[in-house]
Amino acid sequence: MALGGTVAGGRHRVKVSKVRLDGRALASAAIAAAFLATALVTSPAPAQAITRGQIIARAKSWIAKRIPYSQRRYHGGYRQDCSGFVSMAWGLRRSITSRTISSVSRRISIASLKPGDAVWKPGHVSIFGGWKNRSRREYYALEQTTWGSHAMRRVRTIPSNGRAYRYKRLTAPAPRPVATRPATTVATAPSTETTVSAGGAVAASARD
Repeated sequence: MALGGTVAGGRHRVKVSKVRLDGRALASAAIAAAFLATALVTSPAPAQAITRGQIIARAKSWIAKRIPYSQRRYHGGYRQDCSGFVSMAWGLRRSITSRTISSVSRRISIASLKPGDAVWKPGHVSIFGGWKNRSRREYYALEQTTWGSHAMRRVRTIPSNGRAYRYKRLTAPAPRPVATRPATTVATAPSTETTVSAGGAVAASARD
């Protein structure tokens, strides 16, 4: 498509140069615009500080909805596989992989695990939901597992080659305000003292 011509304006004529619009360029621009619009709608919210309670609540939201496992599909901007599940629970900007989880977290000891942390083994990662017993060998995993399954809570054993990770932007919840009671005044009866005069008379006087 070409545009051109001469525009008359009083005594002056302005020549408009020809502009060719390539059909392929227009198509590419349209695709790019559509992709950007989709990304703006489906992209996860920017990463921000999050509490353990919020992490567990976000994880349970997928479990309640029984979000199916998939390495290709997305829900709420997050990939529906194990690492996408952890990314969603932690409130990351995008879905990481089990190989790149260390880029947004720090490694901790297995004994230090607390709800909201992540348990990793080669090829899989899950949200730690708490210990099942005092031996600390089994734990409650909140996770996406494999094809044909969905987000769930299940009991897992800490793998021999497992690692524990804690999200870098984990924060403590705001302290609850301490309820105070108004001061109360307790009325007490005045005390009395008894005196005996030289004549034997008994007199009682009040003391503050």
